[in-house]
Amino acid sequence: MDKTEECKNPDLEFFQQLLLKRFGALRKRKNSAQVKFEEERIEVALSRIRWGNYKRCMDCSGEIGDERLLADPTTLVCLKCSTTKTK
Repeated sequence: MDKTEECKNPDLEFFQQLLLKRFGALRKRKNSAQVKFEEERIEVALSRIRWGNYKRCMDCSGEIGDERLLADPTTLVCLKCSTTKTK
């Protein structure tokens, strides 16, 4: 499977690798509150992959779309729930 195909149909391994690369990049930056916060979000996302609920919304248990996870692989809620919270 090439990179283009992976982005069209990303599996959990793809997201895990994406998160690990992001975590590695953060480790190279100077520690700050923002870096710590982002590291914690990545750790939660990696734990959710292990637990089997990574693509499930924490609010409604609906599916979090791949597009949303590609934009922010640490998101915890689906688009519907995130829009409801901002209103």
